[in-house]
Amino acid sequence: MRTPIIPRVDTGRVLWLTDLMNIDWSLLIAAVGLALVFEGIPYFLFAERMPGLLARMAVQPPKFLRFIGLVAIILGLLVISFGRSLSL
Repeated sequence: MRTPIIPRVDTGRVLWLTDLMNIDWSLLIAAVGLALVFEGIPYFLFAERMPGLLARMAVQPPKFLRFIGLVAIILGLLVISFGRSLSL
C-alpha cells in the first residue's frame, strides 16, 4: 500500500513517498565530494596554522559559533542559487 504524502492541488495528483525517493545519486555524490574538497583545502594549504585556529574556535562562545554557522549556511545557499541560475 502506498502512503500519500502531500496532495497536489495544481495537478490534482497526489505526491507519493516513492516520488520523493527519486534521487539523482550522481549529483548527490558529486556534491558530497566537492564539500570534502573544500573542507580539505585549508588543512592542506595551512597545515601549520590549523591547530591554532581550531583551538581559538574552541574557546569562542556558542552564540558566535552559531552566527558563523548561519553565515556559512546563507553563503552556501546563495552559491547554490547562483549555480542553479546558470544552468541551461
